[in-house]
Amino acid sequence: MKRILAAVAVMAAGGAAQAATIDTSNWTSTAAPADNQLYYQNYWTTGGTSASIGRNAHTTLVSDFSLNGDFTYTGTMRATSDNDNMGVVFGWTDTSNHYRMGWEGNGYWDGGSSTENGFWLIVENGGTDTVLANVSNLYWTLNVTYDFSISRSGNDITYSIMQGLTTITSGTVTDSTFLSGNVGVYVESNYSQFSNLAASETSAVPLPATLPLLLAGFGGLAALRRRG
Repeated sequence: MKRILAAVAVMAAGGAAQAATIDTSNWTSTAAPADNQLYYQNYWTTGGTSASIGRNAHTTLVSDFSLNGDFTYTGTMRATSDNDNMGVVFGWTDTSNHYRMGWEGNGYWDGGSSTENGFWLIVENGGTDTVLANVSNLYWTLNVTYDFSISRSGNDITYSIMQGLTTITSGTVTDSTFLSGNVGVYVESNYSQFSNLAASETSAVPLPATLPLLLAGFGGLAALRRRG
């Protein structure tokens, strides 16, 4: 009886992660998200869960799939030359409608209307930037690999950048501007590598229509056993 009730409880409370298949060779190169410039976009090296660019490019590499509702998007990023911008995008429709999480190496600040420096999380809606998070004067170090994570749960967006077990920056913001869209990576005048890219949707498991009757039945059986 206890095992059955435990299984029913898991069924009622559980969620399912639906992992997206990542193959960056199928992703599309387009303009950079902040300054909307596009050059050296053909210098992306792609394949599997990695992408790198070996020029001072301005470009975004956008996934061939979209994420809807709650999701998680993770990976690593490393600047290999220069001191400008690298980052990730999500909730992407185009360069005027998306979220971007960017980071600079004390060179070129965010190229959008917000002109933030250091680290930033920005939502751009119809070409207008809104800063959701910013840590000024926080810069990456050349040739150091950082882990990034972005996740949505309802209207909450949680982000982090880690170096090993050390948290560089993290936080949770509330914004529901874009609840679906593509993901990707981007550079603005920087050489960068992105690896171990992974994305998945998290959705509630649909409950069987008979679950309330099932729970009521187990409750009745438990009552009879106590009386006996």
